[in-house]
Amino acid sequence: MKKVLAFVFVTFLLLQSITAEIKVISPVEGQWANKQMLILDIQKNEEYYYSLNGSDPATFGFAYDGPVILDVSGPVTLRISHILPDKTLEEKEIDFTVTPQDAYGTSYY
Repeated sequence: MKKVLAFVFVTFLLLQSITAEIKVISPVEGQWANKQMLILDIQKNEEYYYSLNGSDPATFGFAYDGPVILDVSGPVTLRISHILPDKTLEEKEIDFTVTPQDAYGTSYY
């Protein structure tokens, strides 16, 4: 019985680490004319960090604790780190560009 329980527990841990994934709701890759909002689908008590220049988020980034407007323009390399309960690191990178457009100077005719 102990062997069966140990096997089930190890299998559960392996499946959890295989299926673990950072779920980004916003932003998505592409080119945008306005500021983007960082929205992650997270559970309580999880540790997430992000950076906007491709640097290591856990060392040089910001702690994520809820949706935040990314006040950047030009090419952006959003890098997100998730510290899992077993202290391993999961990462995701999203490249997008923000090119603000002058609405007043644009002809809509």
